[in-house]
Amino acid sequence: MKRTKIVYSHPEGFFQSIGRALADHAAVDPVALHSARLLTDGTGVLLYELEGDASAVRDILDSNERTTRFDVTQMRDCIAAYVHFIPTDTVERMLELQEQHGLVIDSPMPIHDDGRMEVTIISPQENLSEAFSEIPDVVDSTVARVETYRPIEGNYFETLSDRQREVLQLAYERGYYEQPRRATHEDLASELDCSKSNLGEILRRIENDLVEHVLQQATDSDRTSSPFGSIE
Repeated sequence: MKRTKIVYSHPEGFFQSIGRALADHAAVDPVALHSARLLTDGTGVLLYELEGDASAVRDILDSNERTTRFDVTQMRDCIAAYVHFIPTDTVERMLELQEQHGLVIDSPMPIHDDGRMEVTIISPQENLSEAFSEIPDVVDSTVARVETYRPIEGNYFETLSDRQREVLQLAYERGYYEQPRRATHEDLASELDCSKSNLGEILRRIENDLVEHVLQQATDSDRTSSPFGSIE
């Protein structure tokens, strides 16, 4: 099972007029999509997270020709907008691929100022490869990251390989992370039967991944907490 981050972009900037209208308005700032689904009748639903003026969001959606129904709620830290809409052919095909190939979308899906969207997909590699090959030619798709999916995302230790766990556990037990250090690279390498350079590389990789993991968790927490916070 893989967890793959893909950045999608469209030559016109945004995939359809709803996103463009929201982004172009001076009082509205699209932050992310938390859900995008195709319904059996060919229409779709979106759950937007936005910042700015809720009344402006309502005006935009009310005047957009592709919006058929919407509900906008002012939250404490953001605006949540449920939008029922008529998708363009490209958007319809993208949503069809999600359903046809059983792709699980790990929200939120951050929206960039220029219309690019970051989508994290969880699926078997073969499912994603098949879907990727069927993406409409007009859509530019860039794979930003691929990693093994681990259900316990909040437990960093569980995401490490067996060797990384062994190294980190020993480093901690021998006082490598204490001040002053009670163990050196040479001490640990000797116990682990590896070279100092190999040990250093393993520790650097663990530490780099840990920093990225902590920052990503903090970012995801900021993004996901606001749409479900208290309603003003």
